[in-house]
Amino acid sequence: MLNKGGVIKGVCKLRLPACIEEYADANNACADSTECLGECLVKQPFAEAGKPVTGVCSENNDACGCFQMIKSGVAQQVICVD
Repeated sequence: MLNKGGVIKGVCKLRLPACIEEYADANNACADSTECLGECLVKQPFAEAGKPVTGVCSENNDACGCFQMIKSGVAQQVICVD
């Protein structure tokens, strides 16, 4: 397993341990996840799905909470993970 400099912390409601990696390009403007180390996300408040938007690169790889990804400059459905 590669060491990417992440930190083990409890995530989601069950606080299960996961390796959370912080991304150097966090909060950079983006229109698609191909432009980010992580995901390209809409900052809250969320946008209407299917509408063109500009977002920001995710701060880390913690998949818990509510988020809205952007693909090819278009807002996707909001996803919530407990």
